[in-house]
Amino acid sequence: MSIALIFSLSLFISITLVPFFMKHAVTLGLVDLPDGIRKIHNQVIPRSGGIAIVIATLTPVFIIARLSPELNGLVIGAVIITIFGLLDDRFDLNYKWKFIGQILAILVFILTFGDINKVPFFLENQIPLWLQYVFLFVFMLGATNAVNLSDGLDGLAAGTMLLSISLIAYLAYDSNIFPIVASAMALFGSLIGFLRYNTHPARVFMGDTGSQFIGFVTAALAVCLTQNTETAISPILPLLILGLPILDTIMVMSIRIYKGRSPFSPDKNHIHHQLIKIGFVHYQVVAIIYLIQIFLISVTYLCRYQSDISILGIYILFSATFLITLYFIRSNNWQFRNDKESPGFVERRNPVFRKLSWIHVHSAYLIGTSLAICWFLLTIGNYNWDGTIRWLSVAVLVLSFLAGLIVPKQPLLSIRIATYGVSVLALYPYWIGATNSFLSDELINLLLLAIGLLLIVSIRVTRREDFNLDNRDILVLVLLLAGAILPVATNHQLDFSTMLIRISVLLYAIEYLMNKKTKHTVILYIPSVISLFVLAFA
Repeated sequence: MSIALIFSLSLFISITLVPFFMKHAVTLGLVDLPDGIRKIHNQVIPRSGGIAIVIATLTPVFIIARLSPELNGLVIGAVIITIFGLLDDRFDLNYKWKFIGQILAILVFILTFGDINKVPFFLENQIPLWLQYVFLFVFMLGATNAVNLSDGLDGLAAGTMLLSISLIAYLAYDSNIFPIVASAMALFGSLIGFLRYNTHPARVFMGDTGSQFIGFVTAALAVCLTQNTETAISPILPLLILGLPILDTIMVMSIRIYKGRSPFSPDKNHIHHQLIKIGFVHYQVVAIIYLIQIFLISVTYLCRYQSDISILGIYILFSATFLITLYFIRSNNWQFRNDKESPGFVERRNPVFRKLSWIHVHSAYLIGTSLAICWFLLTIGNYNWDGTIRWLSVAVLVLSFLAGLIVPKQPLLSIRIATYGVSVLALYPYWIGATNSFLSDELINLLLLAIGLLLIVSIRVTRREDFNLDNRDILVLVLLLAGAILPVATNHQLDFSTMLIRISVLLYAIEYLMNKKTKHTVILYIPSVISLFVLAFA
């Protein structure tokens, strides 16, 4: 099974299950109450998203990925840490119980991991084997808690770990290590689906279930990647891959100890809290941290084959520069002026676009019709794919119908399942060259370009309450740019970046119509179902 289908299945499960668990969060006792001290939100929000992330990640791994021995231990450890995370979210456990769960999960991973093949600074013959495993244990424990503690704003932990896991997936792909690529892309898809509901203002949190899970899995995959004998990647590279949450945790605990408090006591000294004190608002803080993480991930990629001492020096230099800059800004009481938050701020849009008011009125018709035409053209013709696409199309149809029967008061869920499913499945055969359709790549690109331009103009003349770009779009843009820049060797007819751009255009168009919330959104369901039938039975 291809990596693209692993990602698609994970994304599909995540984006379907997150709203389901949101609806039943109260019944499950998984809600996050504002405390007025450390938490930013001021209303009750479900914290059941972590369950969807876990299921969406592990299901493709169980079904599709050929697990190597160390990944078997990773899965078992992930299940253990999920159980303790759920108990914590439900009963607000003491941090000691969280540590017990983390320790058990890490021990299972280490005991099934096998031999440590690489030790930093060429110390293999200078330190005993048991001490090497102690170092591995300390890193895993620290990284898991670092991600858990960094989950303080909408989309923060999920977005930063999405960037980290994307680098792990690419480095594993470049080294042809399929189990790691498969597992990383499964987590990647689940996080994208979760961010659909977690971007500010968040409608759901991942809770300790999700934050500990993604921290543990990301750290474990980073270790598996760097310890693999097929790669020449430095064994200290995970320090950079998870560098930002680790730095945040070290800074916060140092401040607490300096003030004579427990290093595990809650406060508002995290990086995101510091940026809020400077004057940035919620979404700006998340965007800034995303950009910092993008910079650090870029440095990690460029330095992946450098010496251990060089990578450690780069991380120390980055950390020192960041902390000194933050201290200088805070000590001089600099305040960022946010004009958008001032009472007199008036949003101004391009007057040329404002004159195209008819697009604002008819955009749902135009984009909906364009999507229907695109699906029909993509699905008709003579396809030479294997049975996987057919069975997945049937599965999407069944799930869409079941969603309509089970939750008839939430028609958007059924519509989203069908439209998302047909968009990915209809494009996939063109990526792998498994079709003899009359459509050429040039015609497909021209059609999607027309939809993209129409979507851009529609967004520019749309009122802010109808559709608004947010921090997710930073991640999308980065992934598209990375897909275009990074060398991705593939036997497919199209490169990876082209596939990403095509899918992004269709999914953005669908989301635009979902946000319009008009009768035209419901009408969109009919052509998507017809197209799925063509994919399944033609």
